[in-house]
Amino acid sequence: MILSLKERQSIQPVYQTITDILTNGQLDLSKLEDYLLFKKTMDADDFDCFYESWIDTLKEHHFLAHTDAQTTMEQFVAQIEAITKQCNINFDTQLAIDRYNSYMKTLGLEHINFDVLQANIVASMLRPYQLELIVLFDGYNNQDFCVIFKDKIESLKEKEAYIK
Repeated sequence: MILSLKERQSIQPVYQTITDILTNGQLDLSKLEDYLLFKKTMDADDFDCFYESWIDTLKEHHFLAHTDAQTTMEQFVAQIEAITKQCNINFDTQLAIDRYNSYMKTLGLEHINFDVLQANIVASMLRPYQLELIVLFDGYNNQDFCVIFKDKIESLKEKEAYIK
């Protein structure tokens, strides 16, 4: 989708606000070269480069968990643990794994990855900390998850509505 010049100019601060929500203010987009280039050119191709760089940066700094069909529960919760450390929360990865394995055994599905169950277990374990697991990107066979404080959900929804 090609954005109009007005939309491109106004979308930049939206991504900084979303980044502030996702990272609790710990990541500054003005340090990303691709963001600065997009800001300067307003080009749709440069936006695509910025978006990929933004996602990669969120992953590298442990603000985003990426999953696909091969992601095991152990791999997923290791990513979630790294994210929750950013919030000074000690996420119990073993309890999450045990709950997942127990449920999968009950279903007789021990040898597959059930991503919806993985996400639901993690989400239920985050809620007592007033944290929510959100899907930032939902692709054909992969998803990007972030963890945010519950009181930031409405702000994120407002910004998300602006860019959809």
